[in-house]
Amino acid sequence: MQLSKALEQSKNPPMEKGGHQGYIHGLDIYYEKSKLY
Repeated sequence: MQLSKALEQSKNPPMEKGGHQGYIHGLDIYYEKSKLY
């Protein structure tokens, strides 16, 4: 469940972060969070 949510958020990054960079930023956040579990 959490994985799909993270993927959805990375596919739809906040426009203020800018398309592609927002996507990369979303992946970075996901990997950082995955280290905690």
